[in-house]
Amino acid sequence: MIITREKALSTPQSMRHTVRRALRSSLLELGSGTKAELSDKLGISFPTVGKVLEQMKQEGGSHPAWTG
Repeated sequence: MIITREKALSTPQSMRHTVRRALRSSLLELGSGTKAELSDKLGISFPTVGKVLEQMKQEGGSHPAWTG
């Protein structure tokens, strides 16, 4: 089954999952990064990056780069 980008991002839940996955992948790839760097790299707004990183941290994310 092929899922198009439009279908993958059609709900708030799928968008949230996609953003989290992109942030996690970028942090693992880069080792660390500022919110501004992640925002630029991924094309996600700075406030969204900050909000998602904070949620990840509160949910038990333990990667050193997620601390802000």
